[in-house]
Amino acid sequence: MDRVTISINGAITIGAVSDGNVTMFAGVAKNSVFNIEQSVDRESELLIRAVNNRTRERNYFRKYCELLENQITDEDFDKEISENEDDYVVPQEEPADKEDWLIALRLAPRLKDTDYVDDIATLFSISQQPIPKLISTNNGEIHKF
Repeated sequence: MDRVTISINGAITIGAVSDGNVTMFAGVAKNSVFNIEQSVDRESELLIRAVNNRTRERNYFRKYCELLENQITDEDFDKEISENEDDYVVPQEEPADKEDWLIALRLAPRLKDTDYVDDIATLFSISQQPIPKLISTNNGEIHKF
């Protein structure tokens, strides 16, 4: 049996044992380096934001259809949107760190219509600033992984 122990900056220690067919891992990490609870909470926050943004888009489309079908006037439409902006307008992009983008990119393949960086940024209301450093794109298309 082969045994390996790896230490990363004294903050993470991983041990592995392999018999050639199966490898078993065990490890210890300081919470400041590896905090699963924080990542799960952030993923939930981003998913809730994405659902709310899709709801806002749907609400706007429905109200716009009412306008096109002459059920409401231009003035009624404008008034409704301005008085209830949170129900109809996707918020401006918020600054995003590397972790936010990694979470968004991990979720994107399972969400409809998230094939481009712009789609993901809009859906999650996150800034595109760090994205060129995180993934390679071909005309803005996300490489599925």
